[in-house]
Amino acid sequence: MEAVKPPPQLLNGVEQIRLSGTKFMENTTKPIEQLVDRARPKMREVVHDLSESALNITRRSVPLPSTIDVSKYSVVVVANTAAAFEVSQPITVKFTAPASHPKLDWIGVYPIDGLSAAAAAVPISAVPSQGRWHYLGTETAGEIVFSGSFLPVIPGKYEFRLHYSDNHGILARSASFALTRKDKHTLLFFFNYFFLFFIYLIIFYCLYSWVKLSSRQPRRPPHDPAAPGAAAVALQHGL
Repeated sequence: MEAVKPPPQLLNGVEQIRLSGTKFMENTTKPIEQLVDRARPKMREVVHDLSESALNITRRSVPLPSTIDVSKYSVVVVANTAAAFEVSQPITVKFTAPASHPKLDWIGVYPIDGLSAAAAAVPISAVPSQGRWHYLGTETAGEIVFSGSFLPVIPGKYEFRLHYSDNHGILARSASFALTRKDKHTLLFFFNYFFLFFIYLIIFYCLYSWVKLSSRQPRRPPHDPAAPGAAAVALQHGL
């Protein structure tokens, strides 16, 4: 039995789909590799900052003086109704402090995802703010805008904390707020891979159809007594 060859149009179509899928993978993989390469120096910097900050916290984690009235301090996020912001969106906080407060009092932003109630009640920030903070100076009330590198880049729940005199003793906390990310690149990434999966599904269907077509037995033409040589065939079979 002679195998049925697929038509040239089918082979050309499958080859075009294969080349498109290969090109797509090359175009997708290269940007991802470039993104990882760009992230490596930043990750080293973050690790270094965490190490330095941990040492600073150890040196400056002292209890608040007993003479401080924490009720005179406050920090409030000027938020929308949902108390949610997109990553990189500037955030404004309002603060109040007594007239005699140290000018080195400062406000930092901290993650609270997964923070237990016991840990949240500790009056000392035990993790670094990674440079995301501002001094109050001599002001007793006002607003501070956190933006750019002074804000986290990882989505999650956060809060602002007002600390005492260049230490990590907590004077006041803000209400929690959320950082979200509408990452168009991430959505495009998954869309592209879904498209690639669809392309390979078409290739698989074409190959399956070709194999199924090749495995079929060739159909014999019906017996036609009027056809040339039909009488000889009939005699051979005793007809």
